[in-house]
Amino acid sequence: GMPSELETQLREGKLKILLGPKPETEWDRFEHWPLYRCDYSLVFHADHPLSRKDPIAIEDLNGTSLLQRPDCGVSTHLRAHLDELGIPLRPPLEFARDDDLIAFLAASTSVAFLPTVTHLRQPLMRRNLSGPDFGFDMFATTVSGRLRGPALNLFLTQLRAANWNSEAA
Repeated sequence: GMPSELETQLREGKLKILLGPKPETEWDRFEHWPLYRCDYSLVFHADHPLSRKDPIAIEDLNGTSLLQRPDCGVSTHLRAHLDELGIPLRPPLEFARDDDLIAFLAASTSVAFLPTVTHLRQPLMRRNLSGPDFGFDMFATTVSGRLRGPALNLFLTQLRAANWNSEAA
């Protein structure tokens, strides 16, 4: 779901934990634990004209077809930023699942803005986008004072104890 919907569900007790960016709305009962940095890059077919550039200027996206997930706030922010700069894109194609998006991307001339940890297969490649940083810090967020079962307590303990440094992986 969309981040705002998930925050509401966490606040109302429909969710026990939220893994993602720090909630945009502050609430004094939210507890946050930073996990790792989630950076993004452009992904496209190796034969795409952008493959000869690194990094890619934001203006180079003029007229491209940007694939996205409807629940990905990062792609939404990128599209909004491009709109503000007057850089037109073709209408977006949306995919509910990453594997469908990646399969379509491998057979098209489209571009996607995906986390750098996304596993790619041939003939896809990634390039950095120069300009604003669209990455975010990943957090585990729970509600203080709410009863947690043993499974959630163990999960949180393991999350906080993990070494999220990419060099350690």
